[in-house]
Amino acid sequence: MRSASKPNAAPLSARAERNLGVDALRILAIALIVMLHTLNQTGLIHCYRADGPVMQQLGENLVRIGGMGVTIFALISGYVLYPGRWRPERFLALWLQVVLLSLSLCVIGELIQPGSVEPEFWIRSAFPVTQRCFWYFSCYSFVFLLSPIVNRGVAALDRKQTLGLFWGVLGLSSGGSFLGYVYYGDTFALAGGFSAMWLVCMYVVGACVRKERIFFRAARWKLRLCAVGLIVLNGLIAWRVQLAGMSVAPFSKYSTPFLVLPSVALLVLAARLEIRGRAARALVRGIAPLCFGVYVIHVHHTVWSRLELCLISFKHAPTWQLLVLIPGFMLLIFLPSALYDWLRLRLFRLLRLDRFCARIVRGLRRLWDRLCRTFAD
Repeated sequence: MRSASKPNAAPLSARAERNLGVDALRILAIALIVMLHTLNQTGLIHCYRADGPVMQQLGENLVRIGGMGVTIFALISGYVLYPGRWRPERFLALWLQVVLLSLSLCVIGELIQPGSVEPEFWIRSAFPVTQRCFWYFSCYSFVFLLSPIVNRGVAALDRKQTLGLFWGVLGLSSGGSFLGYVYYGDTFALAGGFSAMWLVCMYVVGACVRKERIFFRAARWKLRLCAVGLIVLNGLIAWRVQLAGMSVAPFSKYSTPFLVLPSVALLVLAARLEIRGRAARALVRGIAPLCFGVYVIHVHHTVWSRLELCLISFKHAPTWQLLVLIPGFMLLIFLPSALYDWLRLRLFRLLRLDRFCARIVRGLRRLWDRLCRTFAD
């Protein structure tokens, strides 16, 4: 597949309007993550294992596909933030969102069941970055800090260098990491996708895709075939490896190339997608800003502990029932979480916290300038 950009093409400029196709992919990514957590963390995946090898492989493959949501989120960050201006006020608003959601859910948990929230979790909720209250947010903080350096570095490369960086990062972080898990373990300390360095790698890949419009000339059916074919191939190989009595862990990591390359293909398809119809466009615009809030809310200790108690009763249900019920479970998690974050969003707009964050950042910049002049003198 070839890139669509010409050798001397200028970097893609930031659009005034959001790319609704990428926003739709963001919604798909959080849906995959909710499916992953519903199947894996609550123990529902174990019910498949009681129904024979076919159902076991079906359930495990759904878990692997759900893990693609994390990689897609990281790719979208690189695609959307390149080559835009670094805006710390946005991260400050994101931090306030996480703190407000987490602390408010702790309060609700205490009101429902006094003593259910441990003192340690109050501290983790108040300091979500350093206390790793939510692992993705902690790692994303590191990515955001490095994003202006990455953006400038990618922008300074010519087309051949950008393509080399794209394939080099993919080859080492995904292909090399996969081979490392097969033979030696976590060669590049990427934690199988649970690390800040992995998110940085995927950020670089997303930025390269946007700069050089990589695969934008490829036929859509080829991209779809790549995505579906590699996912199916991953499941088939994992099945054969499992039958041989070997570990299938390398095929379940977020960093496996059989899942990373489909994620890249989906990013390109989404970036090229034109969403038509006023209702569809309004729906995507309304839901996309709530996706990160859905993640924070549904993995919060107060919510998650109750979800486990609610869903664990279905652990031994017949497989056919779960195939019908899992979408219902996902909606049960997604809709209330989205509504709660929508209320948070309305509160932020009412209090004009975006302006408040901008004023804080301007004040910190003035203070930093004064310190720099003082030490320079």
